[in-house]
Amino acid sequence: MEGSEVPSWDAATAGVEVVVTHQVLGTHLVTPHAGGDPLDLGWEGPLPRDVVDVLRGSSLLLQAGGDVPQAVIEELWEWPVPLLFRGSPWLRRARALVLIDGRTEVAGAGIGYLAGLGLWVDVNTTDETG
Repeated sequence: MEGSEVPSWDAATAGVEVVVTHQVLGTHLVTPHAGGDPLDLGWEGPLPRDVVDVLRGSSLLLQAGGDVPQAVIEELWEWPVPLLFRGSPWLRRARALVLIDGRTEVAGAGIGYLAGLGLWVDVNTTDETG
């Protein structure tokens, strides 16, 4: 799959780097969690150092265990690296975790980020009644 990199090690052990972003409602743009101007993940080209710094400040390494199911890590590894990240040696393996209204879903788990709390994962987000 173009733009994604299959890990040569056990993804559950190594984890996956994600950049936490928030979708700008009504657009295809995102803002990094650490702040800054809205960005287009589909833009390709060199990134200014200050943008790379903000994106790195919005990144974290997710590893399986605790509240993070292995299925989440495996699915994130399958996501393509955004074009915006590919030109940066610091971001070229990172995936974009795009939150809409503060949350998203990956492999059936709800994931969000709250200031002061950090990343949260809720594995009980699927409707088991149907």
